Amino acid sequence: MVLERAVRRIRVAFEQLNPRVAYVLFSAGKDSSAALLATLEALGWDASRVVIVYNEIAGNTARVNVDAFRATMRRVGIREIRVVLSRNELQRVTRDAVLRGEGGFAVHIVATGPRGEDYAALVERWGPPPVLPAGKRWCTRALKAKYWDALAAKESWPRPIRVTIDGVKRADSRRRGALLDRVTDDHPYTAHITGRIMHYAIHPLYDYSDAEVRAILRDYGLEEISALYDAYNDSLNCIFCPFKRVEKLARILGALRGTRDEEKASRICAALTRMDREKLRRLSRQVYENWMRACKEARYV
Repeated sequence: MVLERAVRRIRVAFEQLNPRVAYVLFSAGKDSSAALLATLEALGWDASRVVIVYNEIAGNTARVNVDAFRATMRRVGIREIRVVLSRNELQRVTRDAVLRGEGGFAVHIVATGPRGEDYAALVERWGPPPVLPAGKRWCTRALKAKYWDALAAKESWPRPIRVTIDGVKRADSRRRGALLDRVTDDHPYTAHITGRIMHYAIHPLYDYSDAEVRAILRDYGLEEISALYDAYNDSLNCIFCPFKRVEKLARILGALRGTRDEEKASRICAALTRMDREKLRRLSRQVYENWMRACKEARYV
């Protein structure tokens, strides 16, 4: 069974860390889907010790991705989805789960900028996110990490503990390869301090290939996730991403014509046309040029 390695790693991590509730960071992409399946298998399909955390980026997440998230939750038996619109609401919902030791639900975060802006408005104000590590990109800081840092932690000595589970792999990039260099089957997680909280991130897929992950989706019949990759070769959790090649983004934008997400793509392309390219920093300018090429190739501008 292809998933068995990941299942064993989840079990080892739970034995060592003993989280009251762990958070599965889920994007409705292939890797996070496989990580979710490994987690549920490791727990005997008892989801009471996990909370699934899904980020919808307002103005940049495709509706087909949101649909795939909801369909996947139904398929794996997660019937309750709590929509949250703010950090405070997220903290309250997850604090109750940690205090009671009762997960078994999904949180659907609708992520917006500091004034409630969608992605197109933020791109127009701040410029495209530069090609930098996640912690240095405004899109990750303002639309993902801002919320993840509000997830409640389990009180313990000498500091509170938060445990997350993700689908990060060494093969994703050189930086991720370096991050996961010391991860092993006996120690399948990394650790860092966020404020006063010790954050443990479990990486059950650290040595998996894309082919193995796709095989897992087929084995478990996650048709909605597989369909995204068949149609777009992407999860579309982020339509515009600084790491997408021009050709791929242009194909995606073209495929979104006539769909519910055409307006989102159009608004971001329009925001790019209103920018002063010369005022952008070098790394943001590179992304701007790639995105503009894709918008032009797909005939949005």
